[in-house]
Amino acid sequence: EVIDEYGWRHFGDLYADHENALNDGPDPLISHYNNQYDCLYGMLVQFMRSGDGRWFLLADQLGAHVRDIDIYHTDADRPEYNHGLFWHTEHYTDAQTATHRCYSMKHAGQKNLANYGGGPSLSHNYATGLVCHYFLTGMSSSAEAVEELAGFVRENFLVEKVLARRLLNLLRKLKSTLEQKNTQLVQLNKVYGLDGPGRSSGNAVSTLMDAVVLTGNKRYLDCAEEIIRLCIHPADDIARRDLLDIENRWMYTVFLQALGKYLDVKSQLGQSDSMREYARICLLNYAGWMVKNERFYMDSPEKLEYPNETWPAQEIRKCNVFLFAYKNSSQGSGQRFLAKAEHYYSTALKQFFGFETTNLTRPMALIMQ
Repeated sequence: EVIDEYGWRHFGDLYADHENALNDGPDPLISHYNNQYDCLYGMLVQFMRSGDGRWFLLADQLGAHVRDIDIYHTDADRPEYNHGLFWHTEHYTDAQTATHRCYSMKHAGQKNLANYGGGPSLSHNYATGLVCHYFLTGMSSSAEAVEELAGFVRENFLVEKVLARRLLNLLRKLKSTLEQKNTQLVQLNKVYGLDGPGRSSGNAVSTLMDAVVLTGNKRYLDCAEEIIRLCIHPADDIARRDLLDIENRWMYTVFLQALGKYLDVKSQLGQSDSMREYARICLLNYAGWMVKNERFYMDSPEKLEYPNETWPAQEIRKCNVFLFAYKNSSQGSGQRFLAKAEHYYSTALKQFFGFETTNLTRPMALIMQ
């Protein structure tokens, strides 16, 4: 209603009003949010917490939008795009003629398209809300969507393993690095790879585990475990990961959350095997490093491109990592993790509510979970 866009293509979607924060024009910037950070899951969590049917109505309509519009239902494009999830609109850019995070010819004069996010990718792939929707409603299309997104992950992982593809990715990263200005804080070659604990690897593992919960199919579990082995190791030199480079490395917490989810599912399956122990040790090693080294993002605002309300909302991820570490510690040894979890939770919320912009879409999507 705010942007006067009630067409069939965007019914059930959310207006990405946080993207309007830097807009000086007379009209609001048009930006589509899709299901970034899994708003569908957040809404269903709120419905289950409260029993308030308005949450379910929002979730049900967003779920229909995700299934019908956001997922790229095709086999006819490149394998790394087929059946993926479309992103939100390019940051701080009016959508123009673009639908979702795809290119508009009108952006060519505004943006360096080498650094433009277009098309589905592993960095933006969320299935947990769809699993919840299926279990609440029995709607088969939600279950089918989970398998479609998990299949997209598997296909991308297989493509990544092909040598020619890896060489092509290396050339693209090099080109992107050369074309970026030295003043940019965000370095795309660091952010979007499947070569360590990050958002791509974290969302990939999370989606595959959703498919395991839904189907019990071993192929999804095998793929998740292969990604985990690729991205993290019990003997990692964590300091060399440069995880305190906030803009480029904050997403490692997404992966550690997914690792906790993996450990939960393995327990539910009754699988106390060597791979579960491998993941448990990795989680505890990284959480132990966090106890000693992590700080609040807003303690160093000069390291942030946009020091806004989203950063304290993202702090909750650290709280969850510490809770997973506490849960997977031997008896009596996890109190330091529990204390850190409580500290990050209370301080993050205090910082968050210090902003007047807490009701924007992105921070709400994060906090809802």
